[in-house]
Amino acid sequence: MRKQQIESLRNSTLRVIVPSIAPPYVNFVNFSKDARDEDGHVPGVVIQILMEIGSRLQLTFEVIPNNISAESDSWGRAFKALQDKEADVLVGGSVMQHNGNSEVDWTFPFQYEETGMLIFSPKRGHKQAMLIVTDPFHWQVWILTAACAVVSAIVLHFMAKELANVNAERRFRALTSLWVFFSILVQQGITEKPQSWSIRVLLSFWWLASITLTATFTGSLVALFAVEKRELPFQDIEGLLRLVKEGQYSILIDSSSTEEANMIARSQLVVCEKLWYQMSVKKRVKYVDGMDKAVKFLVNSSGYVLLGPMTVLSYYAQRDCRLRLVPNGFLPSYLYIPFAKNSPYTSYFSERIQELVERGFIQRWIREYEDRFYQRHKCNMTGPAETFLEIGEAQGAFWVLIGGLTIGFTTLLVEMAIDYRLRRRTARDGSVAQNGWRFFSFFKDS
Repeated sequence: MRKQQIESLRNSTLRVIVPSIAPPYVNFVNFSKDARDEDGHVPGVVIQILMEIGSRLQLTFEVIPNNISAESDSWGRAFKALQDKEADVLVGGSVMQHNGNSEVDWTFPFQYEETGMLIFSPKRGHKQAMLIVTDPFHWQVWILTAACAVVSAIVLHFMAKELANVNAERRFRALTSLWVFFSILVQQGITEKPQSWSIRVLLSFWWLASITLTATFTGSLVALFAVEKRELPFQDIEGLLRLVKEGQYSILIDSSSTEEANMIARSQLVVCEKLWYQMSVKKRVKYVDGMDKAVKFLVNSSGYVLLGPMTVLSYYAQRDCRLRLVPNGFLPSYLYIPFAKNSPYTSYFSERIQELVERGFIQRWIREYEDRFYQRHKCNMTGPAETFLEIGEAQGAFWVLIGGLTIGFTTLLVEMAIDYRLRRRTARDGSVAQNGWRFFSFFKDS
C-alpha cells in the first residue's frame, strides 16, 4: 500500500464483533494493552493479531454487543453485522466458504486447521476372566516361550544322551527334559545339578531368560492395575462413519457455528458424503447452542462425537481428562479474519498477517498459549486407577490356581492308576514264578 493510503488509516476506531469464545483464538474479550487474565493468558491469537497490527496505525477497537451468552447462531449474527456495515471486523477464526462469501472481505489466512473429533472416553473395564494372564503378555510371547521350552528340552535330551558316556552325565528323558525347563521358568529349580559345562551353560541362560520374563510379567501387571487406560473406539473419520452407521454414535455440533456441518455437506469425498447422509437423512446429528454447552452435553450423554476445530477441541480435551481427542482430523482448511465488504483495512491487515505468518509469530503465540495452558491442565491416555481390585479383575489368578489344582489332582490319579497296574503285574508275575517253581520241584522230587 502507498504511504498516503496508510496515513489515511491511522487514528481510527474499528468496530469489532465477537461471535464466540474459542480458545486459543479468542480466550476472552479485552483489547487493552498488556491484557492478561489471572492465569497469565493473553486474550487470544486473533485479538493479538488485531492489537499488534492496530498498534502500528494507532487504532482503537470498539466491541459491538453480540450477546455471546446466547450463542445460538452467534456467528450468523456476526456475519450479518459485517454485511450491514454495523461492524468493521469479526473477531474469530473463520473458514471461507466455497463461494468465497463475497459479501465480506477476507484477510490472508493465519492458521491451517483440521476438523477434529472429541469423545467422552470412559475407563476401560477389566472384566476378562483370564485378564491377569492374557494382558501382561501378548499371545505371541506365550507361544514363543512354549516353543523355546520344547526346543531346549529336545536339545537337553540329546546332549545328556551323548554326554552320558563322557563324564557320567545323567540321562534326561524327553518328558523330564521338558519338565526341567518348566521348573526353572516358574522358579522351582532342579533336584540334580548337571555334570557337564555345556548343559550348565544351557540351563544358566534359560534361567536368565526366565527371570527376565518373570520381571517383565510382574512389571506389566503393576502397570496394568496402577493406571486406567482410556482407549479410543475409532482412530479416523472412516472409523467414525462405521460406528455411526451401526448406531453406536451420533454427531454433535455447536449450532453457533455450523461451518463443520457445511463443510461435510459440500465435500465431495465419499466418506463425507456418506457421513452427511447419516446426518441429514438418518438424523444422527444433534445441535447444541455453544461449545461449552456442547462439551457438557458430551460428558453427560453417551454415544456422541463432537465435531469442531482441532485446536479448540484440544483445549477442552486438556481441561477435562475424561475427554479424548481423536488424533486424526479431516477436512483441513484455512482460517481467516473477515472484514466488512470493501473495507480499506483489508489489504493492510492481509499484508501484515502474511508477514506475521511467514516470520512465525502466530505459531509462536499459539505454542506459548498451549505450553502455559498444558502446564496447568495436563491429561494423557492414562489416569490413576482404583486402590483395590475387583473380583472381575483378579479372578484370573484364581482360575490359574484352580487349573493347577485340577491338573495336579488328575496327575495324581494317573500316577496312582499306573502304580496300581504295576503292582498287580508284579504280583501276578511273582505268583506265576512261584507256581512254576513248585511244579518243577514236584517233578524233581518224584
